[in-house]
Amino acid sequence: MEKKEVGMEGLMELNDAVGYLEGIVKSLKEGKIFVQKGEEVVELNPEKNVFFELNVKQKKSKEKISIDLFWGKNTKEEKEEEPEQVVISSKGPAGYGTEKE
Repeated sequence: MEKKEVGMEGLMELNDAVGYLEGIVKSLKEGKIFVQKGEEVVELNPEKNVFFELNVKQKKSKEKISIDLFWGKNTKEEKEEEPEQVVISSKGPAGYGTEKE
């Protein structure tokens, strides 16, 4: 199979970025992802088990979320262990951000 790749990056409004993420999530749930840029099209067929990596970083003037999701022939060889669970929410845990006196 020939290598196909479509990508993009650039500054956009948050709602536009959320729209892309929602499209990815919807397509993952439906079991097929098509990404098109001009005449280039990449078709992905997610498997039942995927390797998922989430990294969140916060510095003084910059915040970043990175997500890697992949599957395929060598996925089982990447990591056999179950990942430690994280909670993703728009609300912080009880007492988060309160100063102790």
